[in-house]
Amino acid sequence: VVVTGVGAANKVYDATTGATLTGKATVLALGDDQLGVTGGNASFADKRAGNGKTVIVSGFSLQGEDAANYVLVQPGNITADIGKASVTVTGVGAANKVYDATNQATLTGKAMVQALGDDQLGVTGGNASFSDKHAGNGKTVIVGGFSLQGADAANYVLVQPGNITADIAKASLLYTASPVTLTSGRTPDGLRGSVTGLLGNDRLADATSGTLAWTSPATASSPAGNYAITGSGLSSADYVFVQAGGNASALTLQAATLPPPAQAAVVQLQAQVLGSFADTRPGTLAAAPTLTVTQTDAPAGAAGASNALPNTTMQIGSRGPALQVVLGGVKLPTNMLNVNQ
Repeated sequence: VVVTGVGAANKVYDATTGATLTGKATVLALGDDQLGVTGGNASFADKRAGNGKTVIVSGFSLQGEDAANYVLVQPGNITADIGKASVTVTGVGAANKVYDATNQATLTGKAMVQALGDDQLGVTGGNASFSDKHAGNGKTVIVGGFSLQGADAANYVLVQPGNITADIAKASLLYTASPVTLTSGRTPDGLRGSVTGLLGNDRLADATSGTLAWTSPATASSPAGNYAITGSGLSSADYVFVQAGGNASALTLQAATLPPPAQAAVVQLQAQVLGSFADTRPGTLAAAPTLTVTQTDAPAGAAGASNALPNTTMQIGSRGPALQVVLGGVKLPTNMLNVNQ
């Protein structure tokens, strides 16, 4: 008699040949014989993954009063599938980076997989990329390109790493002011500079927003010296803005200088008009509020002289009068002494 009614269950690869019987084993007795069957076991012909694999069934035995009259035939032609086992790459991450206008990412760690039993299994390859190129924290990194290797690799399906994140920090753009020398006594204007450091195919108009501006703390009343020129006005999702080192002294203010005839007049003015309140240095008056130097096309006292326009102003203190230099002469206001050279 042949055992019938049994089969074998499909399974996922587990590095063994173990199989599981399904159904209920029966035998067909003759006449009114008392005959039954018990036991039974099964195993795959080999451990490897595959479809329609031969299952070897045995271990059944007869029971009942008439069992001695029969020979038992074990079930045959039993097949089942062994599906590939899944293994996930572990041990890898992605490195943080500074924005570089690409979505390239760098893997960190050492990739590994967990084999079953004594299987020979390893992993090789691997690549990574950010989901987009823009700066940000906790950005998704897409990891792929790993593959299995080893004698038992055909029994597995590889799952690429997931839930990998890393940061892209903002890159730096440099505000670089153009050095300029101006005359003190007026508000600095026309300040200029450039913005450098754009990466890849980024353009200033696309990578930034806002209006570029160049400013200085120097004012019309600032004394001669060096002053900062600062770039500002722009913002960006991928860049931070940094002032170039030279910006701190990019603006040079020079003191206003008088033409030679005016310098001579100032020296005489110091000696003859301001007396002890005057500074002894040429071209410097320390005791009066303002010295205005003008030049005209007519001699002092002529009609053209009344249309004189000031072109240089000097701070000279708090005591002296407002004075004019006309064609090399020194002219006091009309209600005061008039000194002409």
